[in-house]
Amino acid sequence: LRSMEVKANAVGWQNEVIASCYMNLGSLEFYTRKNYKKAEDYTRKAIEILELNEVKLEQNEMWQAQENLILMLICQNKWEEALPIFRFVFTMLQRENKVMQGASSVHKEMIRYLISKELYEEAANIAQCHLRIQAFQQPNVYILLDYCDKRCQSRPYRPQELTVTYALEELWPGNNELTDYVVQNYVLPVNDVDLFMKMLRTMDKLNPEFKWTSYKI
Repeated sequence: LRSMEVKANAVGWQNEVIASCYMNLGSLEFYTRKNYKKAEDYTRKAIEILELNEVKLEQNEMWQAQENLILMLICQNKWEEALPIFRFVFTMLQRENKVMQGASSVHKEMIRYLISKELYEEAANIAQCHLRIQAFQQPNVYILLDYCDKRCQSRPYRPQELTVTYALEELWPGNNELTDYVVQNYVLPVNDVDLFMKMLRTMDKLNPEFKWTSYKI
C-alpha cells in the first residue's frame, strides 16, 4: 500500500497505474490470503478507475478485471451477482473472437450454474464455444454440452466433432468419464449390445482397470 501511495502522489489516484496496483492487491488477497471479499473490493476499485479513464470492455485490462471479479464472486457463492457480469463479458468475447483468451475455468463454473438454473440453451452455447477451441476441449465439456442438448425443448443439431461419441472414439478412447456417460445415456437406454461390446474391447485394451460391474445389458 505504501508503494501505491507513492505512485498515486506522482500520477494521481485515478490513473490507470493505480488500477493495476489495485488488481495486484486483489490477486494477493485472492490467491495468497484467500480473502475473497477483500479481493472483490480491490478489483471493483480497479474497475472503477478503468471506467473513469474510459477504458472499453474490449480492452484486455478491463475484461480481464471483470473476469477476475466473476471468479471472486463465485468463490463467495454470489452467483446471481456474477451472472450478469459474466453474460456481459462473454458476449463481448464471442463478438470479438476472444473466447480462447478467457478464463476457461470461470466459464465452466458458469456453465454448471446455468444448468442448475435450467438455462440449458445458454449453457450449451458456452460449452460449444469451448469445444471449437482445441486448447479448451475437455471430456467434461463434451458431457456438459450433451447434457444440455438432451434437456432443450428441441434438441439442436451438432456436427459430429461436437458429440460425446466423437470425443470418446476419436479424442479420448478409454476415458473413464466419457465411457461411463455414454454407457448410461446411449447404451443402456436402447440395449445397444454391439456398441457395448465395442466399448468393452476398447476399454479392455486401453483401460483394463475400468469397472463394468454396475452395467446390465
